Amino acid sequence: MPLGSADFREMLAGFPGLRALPREKLAKAVYLRDRRALPEEMKRLFAGVNIVRIPVNEPEDVSRAIQVANGEIAGIYLGLKADALHYVRRRLAITKDREISVSWGPKEDVFDGEILPQLDGFELDLSDLKGVEIDGEHGIVRCGVGARWNEVFEACRSKGWLFPLFPILPLNHYIGDIVDGTASLISYRGDAARCVRNIDFLTPDARYGESGFDRVPNSAAGYDLNSLLLVMGRHVSIPVSVTFSLVPYVEGTKTLRYGLESTEHLLGALEGMVKTRLQPLKVVFGDGVASRVALGREEGPTMEVSLHGTEETLPSQEEIVDSLFNERVEKKEIGGLAHPLQGPPRRVPPSPLAELRSSLADLAPLLNALTSWREAQGDSFGVIGTLFESGTIGLLPFIDRATNRGERFDRLLELVQIARAHKCRLRGNTTLQLLSPESNLEKRFALVRRIKEEVDLPNVVNPSGLLWVPQGL
Repeated sequence: MPLGSADFREMLAGFPGLRALPREKLAKAVYLRDRRALPEEMKRLFAGVNIVRIPVNEPEDVSRAIQVANGEIAGIYLGLKADALHYVRRRLAITKDREISVSWGPKEDVFDGEILPQLDGFELDLSDLKGVEIDGEHGIVRCGVGARWNEVFEACRSKGWLFPLFPILPLNHYIGDIVDGTASLISYRGDAARCVRNIDFLTPDARYGESGFDRVPNSAAGYDLNSLLLVMGRHVSIPVSVTFSLVPYVEGTKTLRYGLESTEHLLGALEGMVKTRLQPLKVVFGDGVASRVALGREEGPTMEVSLHGTEETLPSQEEIVDSLFNERVEKKEIGGLAHPLQGPPRRVPPSPLAELRSSLADLAPLLNALTSWREAQGDSFGVIGTLFESGTIGLLPFIDRATNRGERFDRLLELVQIARAHKCRLRGNTTLQLLSPESNLEKRFALVRRIKEEVDLPNVVNPSGLLWVPQGL
């Protein structure tokens, strides 16, 4: 059977012709699309693919595209004009037994997106699915996957609500990026899974599905499809909308920015913040480059705390946060919620390399290693971080200039080595998975393969890698 992107990665780890190829050399060849460095068995996978973009105006268009890919209905039902339909048929060489994949976009390019070779097929353009429906009675918002973060944020604020996830870099994500698992959107409470109530999606056989419930949390359901789809949803579904819980907006919302004198000063403030049991909207910190790019401070390390409360409760909250810093630090107060997209548009947006997760207890040596790494790269490299109420720290190294893929791979490899040395989790594109330990790679792909075979055996919803794996691999 034709196998999917997860099985492509499994083949990279276990194919007999690849075992003699060093893992780092293989990952670099895939990342750079360097066919000369790849074994003969793989070169044909990078020879070029035919991807046709199909505009989508409503969820029914997604269903019809999947049915066409499955061979259940004719291509005329795609709703294209005659010349466009003729182009699609010729480009994909559609025949009765032709296998066609369905992927979706657009996506904000974070972590370089999917680096594996794609299947021939449709790429559904979901950018017109950008409706925002706010249910004030139940405190939820339903967003089309084509909506941008700032559109959702402003729509909610105009109705007296706050969208619960916030960018830490000036990247205006699509809501679909959250389902794709690449969005650098955070809150103090945790990741997107803490805020997502439901995902509306279509299955590989064109049926509609829901991962949760709109009006009530999923905690009593006995299962958690939301987290599954947020991790690997693009391999088994086409999402059309996402429902989030909201936070009431109050006039007392404000953002406090503090200058940081040293790493020890930062660690003390972060530890103190967790102990206070306050519930700020977000806590973000960064070095000098991150402060300039995302935190609105021209120079020097910065910590930013966004508080949320009434006029009666906010002064006491601010006093508690002030007590975490000494009187010499520079402090700036900003009315409302400050976020990186408030500034003028950037010609070259910052480019994240990967995300590292660590506990607060293990943060000091990791920060020192990242500081040395950043200083060795120059002023265009920065590290921005966020604190979660659990005491977990998320760190996002990024580049603040245009760069090439070769340089990005070298820096990524250095981050992998730092993560291994400090035993922290590393999240990013497929390159990181190819560089992960063999046992972890095999376990991860075996799980993905079992799920894929259960819900998408014909391999329709699959953005990458058509290949045949010999029996026994």
